[in-house]
Amino acid sequence: MQITPRLDTLLGLAGSMISRRVLTLSQGRTVPADLGTVDREQRLGLVAGDPRDHLLLPRYRELLVATQWPADVMARVLVHARGLQMEGTPFTQALVAEFGDVAGQLNGLVVAAPYQPMAGKGKLVMHSIRIVACPPALRPLVDELLRAVARGVSSFDEGHDAWISALQIEPGVDPKPPAHSRDPGFWAAAITPEDPHPDSNGKVTAHLEAWLAGGQFEGGLDFEPALRDLRLDFSMASLEALDAALDRLRATHAPQRDAVLAAPAGRNVVHLLAAYLGETLVLHTQSLVRWYTPAQLQRVAPGWVTNQGGALDSLLCMLNGNGRGTGYLMQPCDIVAGRLFGDDGPPLAAAAHAAVRSIHAARVGALVDPGAEWKANPSHGPLGVVAPDWLPHDPLLARWFETLPLLWREGEVVWSHLVQANSLLFRPGTENCPGEVLYDPTGRVDPQRFPDAARAMFGLKGLRLRNPWMAFFAEVLTHERTRTSGVELPASLGARGLQTATLLFFRGHLPGGVLGAHRLPILVSPKVPGMVMMLPSRFWPRGA
Repeated sequence: MQITPRLDTLLGLAGSMISRRVLTLSQGRTVPADLGTVDREQRLGLVAGDPRDHLLLPRYRELLVATQWPADVMARVLVHARGLQMEGTPFTQALVAEFGDVAGQLNGLVVAAPYQPMAGKGKLVMHSIRIVACPPALRPLVDELLRAVARGVSSFDEGHDAWISALQIEPGVDPKPPAHSRDPGFWAAAITPEDPHPDSNGKVTAHLEAWLAGGQFEGGLDFEPALRDLRLDFSMASLEALDAALDRLRATHAPQRDAVLAAPAGRNVVHLLAAYLGETLVLHTQSLVRWYTPAQLQRVAPGWVTNQGGALDSLLCMLNGNGRGTGYLMQPCDIVAGRLFGDDGPPLAAAAHAAVRSIHAARVGALVDPGAEWKANPSHGPLGVVAPDWLPHDPLLARWFETLPLLWREGEVVWSHLVQANSLLFRPGTENCPGEVLYDPTGRVDPQRFPDAARAMFGLKGLRLRNPWMAFFAEVLTHERTRTSGVELPASLGARGLQTATLLFFRGHLPGGVLGAHRLPILVSPKVPGMVMMLPSRFWPRGA
C-alpha cells in the first residue's frame, strides 16, 4: 500500500478544508459541514455547507459509504465540527475530516484537529492534528497521511496563519529525543515501474530508513539475516565491506538472477543496495540527486533513457541534474546485480570511485563560499554581544552563549537554513530572540538541498506522529521553547547528515535588524558540537 497521487490530492483537499474552518472558528463563527470531492482527473470539488441546515451532515455521511457513486467521482471527504474524545488531549471538540472512496479503502479514516474556544477571551486554542481512526491497510502510512493533510493546511494562507496562532503543545508533553533510532513500524513501499509519482526520492529514502530503523519492507527483504551484520555509515570505505558481504552471500546462497528478481523481496534488496550505493556517492561528492524509475525519468526528461523495462533498470539515479539536459545518470541496480549474481562488472567500490569525476563534471550552479568575506577580513573585531536578562532561565541557551567567544575565534563558516524563529524577528524591534536552523557541520550535504529539508521539517509542526523521531521534531516545533543542539534530522525529511540547532539571533547581526533571509551563514566548531552562531551580516558573502 502506498499514497497514490489521487489519495495525496484528497488528503491535501481535506487539509485545506480544515484550514478554512480554523479561520471560521478563529472568527467566532459556526462551522458547517463541507463536502469535498476528487474525480478521475484529480480535479477538486467543494460544496460549502450552510450552518443552519442540520440535515446536511447525515446526508453527507451517507455519501461517504454509498454503494453507488457518480461515474466521475472517485473519493470524498467530509469536514465538520463535532464533540470527540481523543487520546493525548483534554479537548473534547474537533474539526473532523472523514473519508470515503469508490473502492472502500478509505472508509473509516478519520483525521481530527482538536480545539477549544477560550471563554471570555475571544481566543481559540488548538492541539496537534491526529488520526483517530484508520483502516488496517493504511496504518503503516499514518505519518505520511498526516503530512499530506498538513501540506493542505498550509496551502490556505489565512487559515494556516490562524492555525499557527492558535496552536499549543498538549499539557504534559516534554519533547525529548528518542533513546535510539529503531522503529520496527517504519514502512517502505515497494519501488515499482508503474509508480505514478514524479520521482522515487521518497521511496528510496524510505528503503534506507526502514533498513537503519529495523522497519518493514512491502513484500519482505531477501537475505536480510545475512546482511544485518553490516555497519553501513555511507562512507566510500563501507562499499568495500558491502562488496565482501555480497561475495559471501553469493558463495553461501548462490542466488539465481531470475528467481530473485521475480519476487518482491528480491527486488527490494536490489533496490536497497542500489539506494545505498547512490546515496553514498551523493554524500561523497556533495551532489544533488533525484531518483527515478525509467517511466518517471521519461516524463521529466524525454530521451534520457530508452529501456523502459527490466528489473535491473528499474531504479535510476540522476546526480547534479538541472532539468535542462545535464547531469550524470547512474544505473546502480545493474552494478549491485553484477556483484550479487556473479556477472561481469566492477565491484561497488570501484564503480563508485570511477563515477566521482563525471559526477563532479556534471555539477552546475554551486553556491558561493559562505566564509569568503570572513576569511578575507581576518581582523574580525570584538564580538560585542550582550546576554539578555532572561538567559539564565534558559539553561541550554545560557550554555550556548558561553561558547560564542570560541566560535568567534575559531569557528568555520558553513551554510544553514532557517526552520523557525520568533515572529518578533521578522519586524523591526530591539528584542534578540531564538530560532531554529538546520545545517551540515561536515560540509558533505549540498546546501541547495537545505530548503526542501527545512520545509519538510517545519511541515511536522502541529502533527501527532507515530515515528519517534518525527514526533520529537513535531513536538519541538510546536512547543517553541524546546532547544536543540546538533540533533540529527531523519533523512526522510530531505537529506542525510543534516542537524538542527537553536541559536539566538542578535538584532545587530541582522541586515537592517530584521530577519529576512532563510539561507544564513553560521559559525561552527568541532570543539563545541551542536553549537552554532549566525555570522554578522557585514561578513556575509556578496549576494547572500
